[in-house]
Amino acid sequence: MKKCVFLCLLLIPVVSAAQYFNPYTGHDFENCPGKVTCGACYGTGNCYGYVCRSCGGTGMMDCAACAGYRQGQQMAEQMKKQRWNNANSTFEDGINALMRKSYSTAMKYLKRSAELGNGSAMAYVGNMYELGLGVEANTQTAKTWYNKGRNRRDNLSISNLNRVQQHGFWKASASNRSTYIQNLINLSNMAAVMSQQIVNGMDWGTSSGSGGGSPSRRSNSGICSTCGGTGVSPISNSGGSLSSWVAYYNSEGNKCPYCGRHTGHFHDKCSSCNVPKF
Repeated sequence: MKKCVFLCLLLIPVVSAAQYFNPYTGHDFENCPGKVTCGACYGTGNCYGYVCRSCGGTGMMDCAACAGYRQGQQMAEQMKKQRWNNANSTFEDGINALMRKSYSTAMKYLKRSAELGNGSAMAYVGNMYELGLGVEANTQTAKTWYNKGRNRRDNLSISNLNRVQQHGFWKASASNRSTYIQNLINLSNMAAVMSQQIVNGMDWGTSSGSGGGSPSRRSNSGICSTCGGTGVSPISNSGGSLSSWVAYYNSEGNKCPYCGRHTGHFHDKCSSCNVPKF
């Protein structure tokens, strides 16, 4: 069995977990009393003979650094809770941890994603048990996880089961574990490159609000030269879960095959059911 290629791997974009960036690193939080001298009245409590509105006449104000830090921490904790209860977010965090070889963290997040119904997460948990990534290798436990994913009609889990049936389980060796992680990193990098290529390949001169369409997309017949009047662009719309939708740009001067308008605007069309959406 070849050890250099693992067909179970999936192209995964790298998304960092939510973290709070503290902009007040120079502030002495430990010794700060929480109150500072009012910057409007300089502690006098009044401004031009009137009670200072900034401090209410007390001459002291809440420390902006402490208040901002607490607010930032609260937002970060809220974001963590939201990610913890989202199958896709926990899956991404698990894959990132797996690539860093933080196996206990990877297992924690992948199992959480699996609990939330992500079949692909079940496949990766199975991979970890099969290869002994941070856990004792157990092929039967791995197969159990693959079956769980298959029950959710996950293609990755089904692919793993087919591989096991045809070629047997992977050997839980250090070499295979190293190759698995490296292939996962390589595929993740490939996904990032492909995403960047799609962005670079976009005709930014025809985007909405840019002041008109691109002449290269016009034709004497009034039909879009890019899609040939079909309404379907060869470049997929980067709409995340709406991957089955493709964007069609009707540049200024082209006749839209659906609405007949000549002004520059976008259309979305489902590549599966061919239903246009305006």
